[in-house]
Amino acid sequence: MMFMRNYASFVAVALAPVLCTGCVTTPGQLDPVGDEVPASVEEPRGRIHEKSSYRSQSMHGWTVLVSPDLISDPELERRTLALLDDHLYRIGRVIPSPALEDLRGVEIWVEKDTPWTQCMCYHISPAWLTANGYNPAKAGTVEVGNAEAFLEWTRTQPWMVLHELAHAYHYQVLGPEHSGINAAWRARVDAGDFDRVLHASGAPRRHYALTNDKEYFAETTEAYFGTNDFHPFVRAELQQADPRGHALMESTWYRPPEEPGT
Repeated sequence: MMFMRNYASFVAVALAPVLCTGCVTTPGQLDPVGDEVPASVEEPRGRIHEKSSYRSQSMHGWTVLVSPDLISDPELERRTLALLDDHLYRIGRVIPSPALEDLRGVEIWVEKDTPWTQCMCYHISPAWLTANGYNPAKAGTVEVGNAEAFLEWTRTQPWMVLHELAHAYHYQVLGPEHSGINAAWRARVDAGDFDRVLHASGAPRRHYALTNDKEYFAETTEAYFGTNDFHPFVRAELQQADPRGHALMESTWYRPPEEPGT
């Protein structure tokens, strides 16, 4: 999964099913994971609420599910949902149809503090979710797992929600083994020019897009449609620094609508 990130504590592993920005879980070959998190969990570390206990509301075309724990803290809930509203409004302005309709089909769960999610995640596998103490109903959805972190981290990652939704689009629409995305990512890895780039903090870092093809697609999406926290930050810089990635955005996000009956 996907996004964001406490880089210093992450290591690569090979298990399987969550794409996160700051998800401290055991995601598998797709994502980095915190050293302190075991590979399997016998007991959940937090309460799992039934989906029916969440308040469902519509926000710019998305279904947003708000946890009872967050509702119990009205001020934190207000601030968190106001920020999410802003993100979804901006996403709705820049993503073309029919891709926007695809994104709006992805539920967004909002928690006060999920024990192993530092900030946000896109969840893939219901089996993995169950084994690791999560509600399996979150498979195929985006989770704001920690409201306070969401409020803080988005100061430097202003398109974080789009990053996670890009993971959903990659998996659910384009397919996780999309050859064009993999080839563009591999080309960037081989080029070596993303090994040390300017970060929003002002210091150079290894670009998060190098992690894997899934993160490459989500990071490139941020730069193309909004602002990323790694250089290339915006679309014009992306076109100059990674023309293949720029072309990939146009071929994947600007696909024609399906004809009736197809």
